[in-house]
Amino acid sequence: MGSYAAAKDHTVHSHQLQRATADRIRNRRVNERTGREIPSEKIVKGYEVAEGECIVVEPTNWTRSRRSAGEPDRGR
Repeated sequence: MGSYAAAKDHTVHSHQLQRATADRIRNRRVNERTGREIPSEKIVKGYEVAEGECIVVEPTNWTRSRRSAGEPDRGR
């Protein structure tokens, strides 16, 4: 007796391709100043408060501020 998933993923997943070759296109997170690729675990959200001046918002602060604004926590 086998077991099967009760529901199937019917979402259509697409990729970005180069038109002429159908080669897949990849997006990389690159430090604008150094040109080095940065791993996703070292990337945080930030907001520009003045030209060239940014503040970093840590994930714990983001969740706290969303909750205080009355938004539900979606576990992000």
